[in-house]
Amino acid sequence: MTIVYRDIEYGSHERQKLDIYLPKHVPKSTIIFWHGGSWLSGDKSSYNLFAKSLTKLGVAVVATNYRLFPDARWNTIIEDGARATAWVQNNIQDYGVETQNIIAMGHSAGAYIAAMLVLEKTYLSKAKVKSNNIKGFIGLSGPYDFDPRKKLRPIFDIKDKLKKWLPISYPGQIHIPVLLLHGRFDRFVPPRNSKRLAKALEQNGCKVVLKIYPTLEHLMILPAVVRGFRWLAPVRRDIKRFLVDNNLVQ
Repeated sequence: MTIVYRDIEYGSHERQKLDIYLPKHVPKSTIIFWHGGSWLSGDKSSYNLFAKSLTKLGVAVVATNYRLFPDARWNTIIEDGARATAWVQNNIQDYGVETQNIIAMGHSAGAYIAAMLVLEKTYLSKAKVKSNNIKGFIGLSGPYDFDPRKKLRPIFDIKDKLKKWLPISYPGQIHIPVLLLHGRFDRFVPPRNSKRLAKALEQNGCKVVLKIYPTLEHLMILPAVVRGFRWLAPVRRDIKRFLVDNNLVQ
C-alpha cells in the first residue's frame, strides 16, 4: 500500500507544492518527478497512478509542481526545481526515508527541468543541495536540444549564442548514471533529443542507457509504467533495471 502526503509547500507561490508517495517498505532512494506541459500547463495530480506504480519498485516518489510561464521563465522554473530538490534533501527523512539519495526524473518539459538541474549544477549549488546526494537522472521524452516553437520562444533566451538554456550545452558536467527513454513516434519532442544528449554525455565519459521504444509516441510512455498498460512497452522494466543496476533500491 502506498502512503501519500499531498500539497506540501516548498515555497510561498501557490504552484510551489509537492506530493510524497511512500512505498510499503523503507526506501533506499527518492525519485523527484517533474511533470510535462510545455512549461505552460500541467499538474502533479495527473501522475497519481504513475507515481504509485513507481513506489512498487521500492522507491519514494515526490511529484512536484512548479511555476509556469508567464509567471516564470526557463531559469526561474529551474530554480523551482532546485528549491524542491533542496526541500526533499532537508525534509524527506521526516517521512521515514533513511537516506538522501535523490534521482531526478521528469517527462517532457519536466525532463528538461531534471536534466538542467543535474547538468548545469549552479542551480542545485545555489539551493545548497549536496552534489553527492544526486544519484541518477531519468528522462522521459525530454527536449534537450531544440528550437522552441513560436509560442514558447518568450520562455527562453533564444538570442543567447551560448544557448545556456539548453541541456545539450552542458555535456561535461555530469558523473551520475543516466537513463533516457523516448518513443520512436514522438513528433512533439522527436527522439533525436535523447539520442543527441546520450551521444554528448557518452563522449564525456558518462554512463548512459538509451531506450527508443518502436511503438510509442509522446504521451503513451507514461501509461506504459502503469499496471494494465505495460504491454505498450517495457518502460517500467527498464526503469527497474536502471535502479537495480545502480544500487538505488533495496
